[in-house]
Amino acid sequence: MYKTTNGGTNWNRHYRTQNGSRFRDVYFLNRDTGFIVTSSGVLKTTNAGANYQSVSGSFDLNSITFITPQTGYCSGRNGVVIKSTDGGSVWTNVATNTTFDLNDISFADANTGYAVGYPDAICKTTNGGINWTTLSAGTFDFRYYSVKFMNAHSGIVTAGRSPGASKILKTTNGGTTWTTDDFYTTELMLSTFFTDGNTGYISGTNGLIIKTSNGGLTFTGLHESVLPESMRLHQNFPNPFNPKTVISYEIGNANFVSLKVYDMSGKEVTTLVNEMNNAGRHEVEFDATNLPSGVYFYAMRVNGHLAGVKRMVILK
Repeated sequence: MYKTTNGGTNWNRHYRTQNGSRFRDVYFLNRDTGFIVTSSGVLKTTNAGANYQSVSGSFDLNSITFITPQTGYCSGRNGVVIKSTDGGSVWTNVATNTTFDLNDISFADANTGYAVGYPDAICKTTNGGINWTTLSAGTFDFRYYSVKFMNAHSGIVTAGRSPGASKILKTTNGGTTWTTDDFYTTELMLSTFFTDGNTGYISGTNGLIIKTSNGGLTFTGLHESVLPESMRLHQNFPNPFNPKTVISYEIGNANFVSLKVYDMSGKEVTTLVNEMNNAGRHEVEFDATNLPSGVYFYAMRVNGHLAGVKRMVILK
């Protein structure tokens, strides 16, 4: 684990595992008191990381959150959720009634919390972790990576299938029903962090960072690749279209380019380009004669890295 004391300008090795366990998540209550969750339990420091001590049993954990300075939760493999009510000094196991791996956990208030994992695993408690029920968003071939609830009813879950696609799932009724956000990417969205009730960020593979400023109603890409700006994917024209449209893109150097079309479920529909391209501007025609009306996405990768994703509409 690495630490910065100047706002991220410089980073130094802060702590390394002593027993071969894997670090999965970190959470600090204040400048001095913090936790690392690992594949073999929880480590706690009370002196800004000068020393850590094990404070839980040997649980294979993935995430940690605190809803007050005293009350915290961790989720992990095989449906494990553990809880602390004394500031993280003692942790006890709570039954979730699932054996699915739980990748992340989020509490909206002292009573209402959600844990997500794989496959199609969304667990909910309404009494502070005493009892849990299992919900479903209906995406059985997707792994749920992160969860954030702004209140007891409204929240988001990031889901991904590798290789293939990722989704942002949203609910406004406490998980009874779920909808899919229009934002689309083929990168995995692994972590969600909100600075307040409106502003949040999702990060993922290959430098993906997206942002919401309205509590998850809409998302925009801040950094969708690690590629130079000379590589650009343009909006198709015309859009909406029937049955043909033209997609153009630019690359600064000769590279291997892949351009694929996906439907709303993340299923690959067709491959338009999958070959070496010379530097410069390129155009490709997409014929959707055999496809039904609806929203589709096209994604360009350059040398395996995501260079852009755009939305298009077939209107027949």
